[in-house]
Amino acid sequence: MQRDSSLLQHASYQFLAGAPPQEKRLLTVGIASMQHPRGSYLLDTLQSMFQASSECELEYIMVLVHLSGPDPERLVQTAASISALFTEQIGARKLLVIHGGSSLPGDLSDVNHSSPCEALYSRQKVDHALLMNFASNLSDYFLLLEDHIHCTPKLATAVSPALSAWKELPWVILEFSHLNISGKAFCTSDLSRLTAFLFLFHKDTPTHLLLSEFCLLLAQNVPIHFSPSVFNHTGDYSMFHEYAFLWRRTESLVNQITLLLLSSLTWCQCWL
Repeated sequence: MQRDSSLLQHASYQFLAGAPPQEKRLLTVGIASMQHPRGSYLLDTLQSMFQASSECELEYIMVLVHLSGPDPERLVQTAASISALFTEQIGARKLLVIHGGSSLPGDLSDVNHSSPCEALYSRQKVDHALLMNFASNLSDYFLLLEDHIHCTPKLATAVSPALSAWKELPWVILEFSHLNISGKAFCTSDLSRLTAFLFLFHKDTPTHLLLSEFCLLLAQNVPIHFSPSVFNHTGDYSMFHEYAFLWRRTESLVNQITLLLLSSLTWCQCWL
């Protein structure tokens, strides 16, 4: 199955579990899940999601999971585990698991990364873009989550009224958590522009910084944040993201100091 969206017009998708809804929903909750060497919290995240919503609330919500990773057998095994635990939701077309692929644009197609941060952020941007590209026609709104999230009770009760209240008002991102990525809601009509925007920047730029810039680009100058937070991290995968960001900042600082020292040395030599 193919989807057409700017740079991802040749993206193809495989259904690993479930099928798309027959009618357009109000909200798609999208989760991009990479293979983790220390295991996965994806099943716990999905369990938390479905437990946080009533059957009535789930009637207008679609949960979309995009699996990625270098091991096809592991993808199939993960999809099988999801199918076994969430048979009812898959049968009701409330849960769909996919795997997407595409010829990556620009330097994102380069598999030789100079740092762990670069590899992480590059893969993260591609996975999010593939997820959003597929979700663009499934619903009116899209909510982005990571695969290691705990949802508070009454998830839909917190999100749906906010979407209704802001329906006629200008906005780009509504934030339902204090997290960098998870809990951010978009209009699906903006997803095509967002995926194209992600690919404009260098591969080691963190996704959460690009989301903030996207807001500014579309004239939302102040974050629109709802409290209390509906989503929280579970597990320790977020620590690697923070480490990668700090590693990148440290590397940048070292490079700046090195350039300053070289410039100073050159200046001193001119006076000898």
